[in-house]
Amino acid sequence: MKYITLKQIKQLHPCRNQYRAASRLFGKRKRMAVSVRLAESLATRFDFYWLARKLLSASAWADYNRAIAPAFARAYLTQK
Repeated sequence: MKYITLKQIKQLHPCRNQYRAASRLFGKRKRMAVSVRLAESLATRFDFYWLARKLLSASAWADYNRAIAPAFARAYLTQK
């Protein structure tokens, strides 16, 4: 299992609002397990797209975008 720490997020230079959001999510925890389930459950509280863009390699970023494309289309392109 992979983990991420608040220190790692801070080193990526998030904007003030995203750093505060991450701080609230972490609370007193030192690290958080990285999982799709966690990202989905916290998606309205933290910008995981930004985090993925900062952390993923070019090929992993392309895979990520292909994987989220159907959900993105459902959420944003089919709204009236």
